[in-house]
Amino acid sequence: MFRPKCHTIFAFITSSIQYSDTSLPKLLNIFFSLIRDTDDASEGSLILDLAQQISKRQYNVRALWKAVSTRALVLLYSFLPTLVLVTAFLLQKGTQSFARPPVWELWGRLISLNSLVSYQKQEIWFSTPFAALFAAVFLYLFVLKGVRFHVNHWDGFIRIFAAYIILYFTAPKHMSGGSFISHRMNLYPFFVLILWFGAQSYHRIVKLKIGVVAAVIALVLLGLHTTKYVQINDYLEEYLSGTHLIETNTTLLPLCFSHQLHPSHEPDLLYKVSPFLHASAYATAQRHVVNLLNYEATTGYFPIIFRSNLDPFKHMGIGAELALQPPRVDFLTYPQRTGGSVDYVLVWCMHEPESDNEDAKSIFRQLKEGYELIYISPRRGFMQLYRLKDWQK
Repeated sequence: MFRPKCHTIFAFITSSIQYSDTSLPKLLNIFFSLIRDTDDASEGSLILDLAQQISKRQYNVRALWKAVSTRALVLLYSFLPTLVLVTAFLLQKGTQSFARPPVWELWGRLISLNSLVSYQKQEIWFSTPFAALFAAVFLYLFVLKGVRFHVNHWDGFIRIFAAYIILYFTAPKHMSGGSFISHRMNLYPFFVLILWFGAQSYHRIVKLKIGVVAAVIALVLLGLHTTKYVQINDYLEEYLSGTHLIETNTTLLPLCFSHQLHPSHEPDLLYKVSPFLHASAYATAQRHVVNLLNYEATTGYFPIIFRSNLDPFKHMGIGAELALQPPRVDFLTYPQRTGGSVDYVLVWCMHEPESDNEDAKSIFRQLKEGYELIYISPRRGFMQLYRLKDWQK
């Protein structure tokens, strides 16, 4: 990317004042001669070549087309597959979107690097200083470049950083079936800054301090995550403890009554993530069964898809109803209505239904009528596995 230094521009302005009566072509020649003397000029830049031809009143259409076809068009061609895929996706899913979150909420997530906070609220005590470290290094480099009047082609990352910031604050909350857009975009400005930081020069002491602070924060977060993994894995082992009883090449319907455990059991176990909502995927892979709660197979943009006449998200529950707590689902009549089957039902963290909870009462009624209980996890009883009555291999 062609980008003259600040002192080059200053020298050009000075020359322009000195030769105020000079014609425009001569002034342009002065400008290009100054650029060629700097080490930041990009040799053979398309813009530079074109401007030089204008200054010399030479317009070689063939040479200009060659420059465009070998430089600009190559860049456009590289984006062509992406543009085709994006267009096809939007034509299929539409462009319906939801309003973006409030600016104050987005700003709070950005300055706290909230996407790094997953398992417990205390993680924000360290994600926020991590974001502050990025801000400090950014300001350090910005001031340093201003003092030294030093700009190079790597500073183009600043433009990308600014673009990501704009996208972060303007992107909708959900669009075209995709969700958590702002949460995902929260990380991209920091990714670009990492690339820009890596292309800069630092004083040895400054480099050491940046590395020490970043390493300390990373190790603390690693420690917090490790302790939380130990807790979660204990429950995941219970979740999967009876899956060895599931026959291969069958269907499994997981019903999760609590994505993060019931508050009465361990209220501070998890903050944002829901590891038990799709934990049945482990059983799916281990036992080679069809997971009827696989949301990816109903969206249309993953490598696997349910047949329309068997899609459980259409014929058992409507949309996200299978993921409610408790789920709103009609699985007992699913075989009669679709010709499919629900061979096993895995129930996680189910409690006796309250008198006003019709969804839970419905699940109990369907299980009692059409299924038999073949396993209860011995430790806490959170996992229950039911098999279709009169089921034959």
